[in-house]
Amino acid sequence: LKSVANLAQEVKAHVVKLDDPTCGDVAGIKVGRCQAMRSRCRTTRHPRGVPLLTACVVVFAVGTASEVTIDSVGILGDTRFRALQALLPLVTNVDFQDLDLDQGQISGLISWVEPSDTTQVSTYEVYFTDSLGDRAGGTKLGSVPVGSSTIAVPADTLLVNFSHVFVHTASSLGERPTGVGLELCDVGLQDSISLVNEVALSQSWGVAELSFFRSPSCTGPSMRFASSGSSGFTGSNFDSNAFDGDLNTAWMSACSTCAVGGASIGIVGVCKPAEIRCVSVRQCGSTGYPCPAGAGRSPMVILQISGEVSQRWTNLPEGDLSGRLTQEYLVVSGRRRRAAVTMFAEAVTRPEQETAVFRAR
Repeated sequence: LKSVANLAQEVKAHVVKLDDPTCGDVAGIKVGRCQAMRSRCRTTRHPRGVPLLTACVVVFAVGTASEVTIDSVGILGDTRFRALQALLPLVTNVDFQDLDLDQGQISGLISWVEPSDTTQVSTYEVYFTDSLGDRAGGTKLGSVPVGSSTIAVPADTLLVNFSHVFVHTASSLGERPTGVGLELCDVGLQDSISLVNEVALSQSWGVAELSFFRSPSCTGPSMRFASSGSSGFTGSNFDSNAFDGDLNTAWMSACSTCAVGGASIGIVGVCKPAEIRCVSVRQCGSTGYPCPAGAGRSPMVILQISGEVSQRWTNLPEGDLSGRLTQEYLVVSGRRRRAAVTMFAEAVTRPEQETAVFRAR
């Protein structure tokens, strides 16, 4: 057995098993067991029906938690060996946001949180695979040293048939066989959410801040996107101003007298846009922040998801409620609460329903 002295405190014993030629059956046939840190392990008689020169021998380590592959895998009668390290810690919180708006292509940054103890970790190996994390059938994106927690996905990377990304920890003994995976979300131009004016406006429409949420209470992280978009803007009052978190900047529509449906603002490249359940908007004409001169509010708006009308709100205030209105929460139907039950049930979105909550001083 190869020495693994740096793991002496965690390994209690070694178990030797015969496996199939691909070394893919972790169950195997047990042929021996010995105490930890011994360099030799006596095995039983070779089992009937297992070809000697084509079988795979797997050395397992019995640790404090469970039996895990740790030391070496090779072909009996051959000199090829490769080290495995399954006691390495796992990364957590693997994350990725696609910024490529072409279908079938992805780009962006894969990130993760490093283990609290990286003493035995030397690198992180990143793969595109199926949902099971099959590295043999997948493709390796790259490797980064310990201390790093991101790796870039180049522009125009083809997704092919891969559905997940997996991050594995590795040491000088090799990679941990299991990694931490995340389902990839390939976004395109059609994955969009926008607000559209539902009434003719006598002035430009202005929005200081706009966010979309999966929570019906507009709490938690807002929905991420690849880019912002609008029907047009005036001067330097870009649509991106409505998503920059700065109340001192705002989007102002290009139209100064906007026909119904003539002004819109929203986001593009949203993962699963139909999951939206709440809109938080700070329209110009409200209280508490400056807006460009000539920019006002729209008292009637439409929510469009992927270009289709999802909901209408026709009862929003026309003014700032005597200086008290600061923010509006527009609740998106699609989940209804059953009587005396705290769980939510899926329901078809009904555009004629409307729920608005106003934040006032």
